[in-house]
Amino acid sequence: MNPDGNKRLTAAVGVLLLAPVLLEIATVLLGVHTFMSWHVFVGIALIPLVVLKLATTGWRFVRYYTRSRAFVAHGPPQPAMRLLAPLLVVATVVLFGSGVAMGLFQGHASRTTTTGTRRVSPLRGTGRLRSCSASGRSSRRPATPFPWRPSGRVASTRRE
Repeated sequence: MNPDGNKRLTAAVGVLLLAPVLLEIATVLLGVHTFMSWHVFVGIALIPLVVLKLATTGWRFVRYYTRSRAFVAHGPPQPAMRLLAPLLVVATVVLFGSGVAMGLFQGHASRTTTTGTRRVSPLRGTGRLRSCSASGRSSRRPATPFPWRPSGRVASTRRE
């Protein structure tokens, strides 16, 4: 792929990411517990687009620093992006990785680690941080080890 094609693809993916990311932020600001199904659905839908965005920007990075003539002629990345890109890539991987881990473990096996990771991820918005902290989500434990299994009583998520 030439530098112009890479630039167009990266920009197009960025535009496609805009609406779902805004919706994801809205689910956080309006109460992630209330809109959890939307939050999870949009988060999962974002994964392929985020991977494509990381791939297109990573391709430009690799091609420029391996001295591809076309990419070198196109010029270096902006200085701010050279400094911020590694942090943003790590933060994005941590954010989506911890979300997938929470989904896989259903908040039980590694709950403290994944919840804590999502709280300190640099991409976390203040609304999300506030909603998770105020709800005390990491300190809640289900009444039974498997709340989805019938146990003769309704599982509670509150401490008694």
